Amino acid sequence: SDVCSSDLSLHQVTDRVGYDGGAFFSHDGTKLVYRTTAFDEADLEADQERYRELLGRNLIRPHSMEIWVVNADGSEPRQVTRLGKANWAPYFFPDDSRVLFCTNHHSSEGEARMNFDLFAIDLDGSNLERITFEDTFDSFPMFSPDGRYLVFASNRGGASEGADETLYHVLMDDGDEEDLELFELLESLPPGVDPPTTTAEPAPVPPSAAAIIAEIGRAHV
Repeated sequence: SDVCSSDLSLHQVTDRVGYDGGAFFSHDGTKLVYRTTAFDEADLEADQERYRELLGRNLIRPHSMEIWVVNADGSEPRQVTRLGKANWAPYFFPDDSRVLFCTNHHSSEGEARMNFDLFAIDLDGSNLERITFEDTFDSFPMFSPDGRYLVFASNRGGASEGADETLYHVLMDDGDEEDLELFELLESLPPGVDPPTTTAEPAPVPPSAAAIIAEIGRAHV
């Protein structure tokens, strides 16, 4: 599959062999971020043939994917992550300088295969930063247009492994103190249990969105 864009006229943006998708525009409209299949370079032809065979049966095996960025007109595609395993669900930071995404590259073979966390990275592939620290599934991050909120899905707090995801969101206040609240958007908590919250220490300079989210992640809420 490929990524397409439309400004009243549909045009194809990507044309590489692979599972291109999950694309989002940068806030200034000049770029697209997306995930695509990462084929085994040591066995490229055979790996791509296996991909085509599955695709012919309307099947996809999204076990190995990386994050790419491309100009909105399809020019200058460049790979952002080179982490291995499954890297997907990317979204631009409000200033378009970084990408927030979901990955299981850090999980060991002995861990559950659904151990996905949120990470952030610069567009040139530098400054990889872990954001959430749950031994379960965190994914589908999105910032609000004004950059004040981040919402993501998570299995944290589930009664059993593989339970339905719950939406969480982070409120970021640009005041003198950063009052940070993490709470459920869906009413799925057991009766009598309040939504989890945490408050960061006041900072003389408001921290970046990545630092705010990382603080909440380290609290293991």
